[in-house]
Amino acid sequence: MIYNDYIQLGFSREDLTDNVLFNQTGYFGFILTKDLGNGWNISLCDGEFDTPKLYFNNDFICKLNEQSLNKICKNLNDYLC
Repeated sequence: MIYNDYIQLGFSREDLTDNVLFNQTGYFGFILTKDLGNGWNISLCDGEFDTPKLYFNNDFICKLNEQSLNKICKNLNDYLC
């Protein structure tokens, strides 16, 4: 998946001001996050578009493949609509 795919799925972007990353790469990074409610969220950092991670109360649970990610987001959107 690419950046725009995550934005279309409802992920929000948070820009980082990480000077270590800036000194190594010449740019500041970012995190994309989708809040699933009840303590669950999916997050990924720039450069990790192929490995979004599922968290519960900020504890890492597992990495998600594209099929699982799409299924979670679709079911959540169906539930909210």
